[in-house]
Amino acid sequence: MKVHEAFERYFHILRASGRFQPQKLYDALEPAFLENGFRERSEQVTDILIICLGVMGDLILTSGVFREVRRNYPDAHITAIVNDAVLALMKFCPYCDEVFAFDRWALQKSVSECFERMEPLCETSLRCRKFDLCLLPQWGDDKRTSVLLAYMSGARERIGYSDTSIRAYVKCDTIDTSFEAAFLTRTITNPPEIVHEAARNFYLLESLGMEVKDDSTEIWLEESAVQAASERLLSLMPDRCIVVVLGIGAGKPDRKYPVEQYLDAVKLIVKRYGPDIRFVILGGQSEAADGEYLARNLPEDAVINLVKKTTLCESLAIISLASLYLGNDTGLMHAAAAVGTPIVALYREAVDKENVAPGLVSEYARFAPWKARAIVLRPKHALGECANKMLVYGGCDEPFPHCITQITPAEIATAFEKIAGGAV
Repeated sequence: MKVHEAFERYFHILRASGRFQPQKLYDALEPAFLENGFRERSEQVTDILIICLGVMGDLILTSGVFREVRRNYPDAHITAIVNDAVLALMKFCPYCDEVFAFDRWALQKSVSECFERMEPLCETSLRCRKFDLCLLPQWGDDKRTSVLLAYMSGARERIGYSDTSIRAYVKCDTIDTSFEAAFLTRTITNPPEIVHEAARNFYLLESLGMEVKDDSTEIWLEESAVQAASERLLSLMPDRCIVVVLGIGAGKPDRKYPVEQYLDAVKLIVKRYGPDIRFVILGGQSEAADGEYLARNLPEDAVINLVKKTTLCESLAIISLASLYLGNDTGLMHAAAAVGTPIVALYREAVDKENVAPGLVSEYARFAPWKARAIVLRPKHALGECANKMLVYGGCDEPFPHCITQITPAEIATAFEKIAGGAV
């Protein structure tokens, strides 16, 4: 029986029962995988699948994995599956032979809808390769979609981090490990001394016997995009100007520094540097109002509002040409770190929350600018209920800017002057 036929039989039963159980899927498909040669071992690893369904910052922190896997397997065919929203970032990745997109939250939305998207991708584009190895460099978040996709791809070896290592941090015995038990052939336990996500990604490779020669991150840009960004910036500002990318967006409201305080900070910096500085505001629809507010209240020759006026790749090209990045903890910040642009970053996590459980909870410990010249500003103390809660990712969980508001505009201006002057 073909794998697709076995899946159709299983899916018919799933629709009738309405209950998805990982082991049931495994029992239904594994005989077909065996019968059709998907579990046969070869002397060499010729086809590799890497699944990274995170957002932009996650992908950038995983970028070195693609490079180092290629270095270890120079002749292998490498396929990547990434989040729909960041597919454009992979267009010029030199380490992958092909790239596909998938919704990281598909399984949470609906099991049936997830399968209706996943099975055609696996049947038409993935299983034909009969992957020798599938890697899942993801730890901490809900990995069920990635793990299920790894199994449905038909890959013989499927290796990722185990959720059991999280129990030590959250002291919880109810973490669901049914997906990794059914679908992964090997799980890796994260050593407690490795906290940063980029380091953890490289450790996954090292634990499999691969050599990591370079632990940097990357972004991949078409040369024409960089040239176009350069020409655009030159047309908007004088030569030898300090170009500062202002990243005012963030994935959650409590990670956003208030725009009114950004305005005060930028005014202090403009007062210090005068006509020799330009702030380029980048962002999408959710930053439109804030971008207009800053442009309206700053001197016209000090700010260039490009919110909603650039594609993601154009924004990254501008960051690669900028003198500095000033802004929130975002994917754009990780892009700045990857291209070597100095950074002043604002994090919501209070200093007094960092050591509660740094391997899981500390946003700063896990997602600080990697290998970058950076100054990170954080509030000294958690506010209100945040001081008493065990909160994953940042120790602040209000639906508005909260703990982060304690960072003062004067602190930002001082940090900016230090890093602009090369003091850090």
